[in-house]
Amino acid sequence: MLSFFSILCLFNRESILFGQLSSGMFGLSILTFTLDWNTVAGYFGSPITTPMWAIANMFAGFVIVMWIITPAIYYTNTWEAQKYPIYFWKTYDTNGNRFDITKVMNEDGTFNETAYYNYSQLRMPSQFALTYGVGFAGLTSVLVYIFLHHRHEIWARFRDARNQPQDIHMKLMRAYPEVPVYWYAGIYIVACALAIVACEKFNLDMRWYMFLVCMLIPLVFVIPIGMIQAVTNQQPGLNIITELIFGYIYPGNAIGNVTFKVYGYIAMTQALFLVNDLKLGHYMKIPPKHMFIVQSVGTVLSAVIQLFVAYWLMEKSYMCDDSIEGNQWTCNSAATFFSASVIWGLIAPKKTFNDQDYRVTLHGFWLGALLPIPFYFLAKRYPNSWVRNIHIPVVLAACGSIPAPPADLLWFCIVGLIFNYYLKRYKTTWWERYAFAFSAGMDAGLAIATVVIFFALVNPGVEFSWWGTDVACLAERKATIPPVKPKKPSA
Repeated sequence: MLSFFSILCLFNRESILFGQLSSGMFGLSILTFTLDWNTVAGYFGSPITTPMWAIANMFAGFVIVMWIITPAIYYTNTWEAQKYPIYFWKTYDTNGNRFDITKVMNEDGTFNETAYYNYSQLRMPSQFALTYGVGFAGLTSVLVYIFLHHRHEIWARFRDARNQPQDIHMKLMRAYPEVPVYWYAGIYIVACALAIVACEKFNLDMRWYMFLVCMLIPLVFVIPIGMIQAVTNQQPGLNIITELIFGYIYPGNAIGNVTFKVYGYIAMTQALFLVNDLKLGHYMKIPPKHMFIVQSVGTVLSAVIQLFVAYWLMEKSYMCDDSIEGNQWTCNSAATFFSASVIWGLIAPKKTFNDQDYRVTLHGFWLGALLPIPFYFLAKRYPNSWVRNIHIPVVLAACGSIPAPPADLLWFCIVGLIFNYYLKRYKTTWWERYAFAFSAGMDAGLAIATVVIFFALVNPGVEFSWWGTDVACLAERKATIPPVKPKKPSA
């Protein structure tokens, strides 16, 4: 109850329609409330540290996609949407049952095209497919937006990189020696060498030269996406472009696709996290060499810990089994990662998007490139109007946020607008003194509570049954049209 409280489901817990409209996890989050800071800040970070105008853009994207386009597609049964849940991150067959990848795979894990056409085409919930179309638009909008708004600034920064005027922070940091370039170069060379060895020797189904290709993707996007993150506190991802490129070059290769995706996507993400932390160290006057060492050690430790946690979770796979009624541990990020490996890797984008109804989502590429242009000229024409705050990449990044539960984005925006609009405007003194301290306190409390709850309650299997746990939407993951059960072969 603390995470999602759906008003409509109080009237009828077993109503499929009420579950689709009001569920915070698997529905449209209409009349859904939360008392859980993890719902507010779990996927998008603390809303208090995000500018109000950026939150407004994210909320606009949420309303357009989740409350207008998604129900329009679903309730008109476009793409046979009513055979599947309105919001979910799993793949299905044409009968509305979960897609069985074992029926379309060879013994070596590669794609069997004949078996695929004999079995079923791959289908997705309509909002899942829509998310990819929005993601296509987001990619091109980032490049066009940055070119229109920041091309002169980027060129000036490159040109004057060694001759910029020094503010007080730069003057104070001159007391510490800079990190030598060969430190960065050394880590890069070692990391690339280890990655190439892993690709060639550990059955990752990706050759070494494709690793070099995937390193070009973050090189292109790190500055545009970094500039967007610097002003909006939101980071558009590269997962779709990496999956798309490898899926067209090597179709039918699921493991190779996710390998290419991880290297291409995470390289940019970690680079921006490093820049973010180095900037914090700059303002806190922490010696750059100390920051570099701590970041490097932390990266290695986190990789080892993540590996152990992954193996532990695989041994307790029931925790991520969404077929168990009432199980809220759906592991939606891991499940989305798996679904993406099937969509982009095993089946490949040519069959998923070019050969069936979902090809319309490919129009997102040119739509995303066009959308920033009119708003750019409107902002030039009316520089002091609200139009200057319209940020198309942020609108689209928020729309393509699956597997985040819809209530997470909704309440991120609501809490952000309360703090960064109402309190900042009408309770300015309180906001200036306590807003960021409140945010930090909630984040720290959430981290501590998560550890305590897991080891004290979840891991031992302790369960509570009370009124608050008996108001959840029971039909939130059901489709409007029941699935057709496969016929058993006759004897």
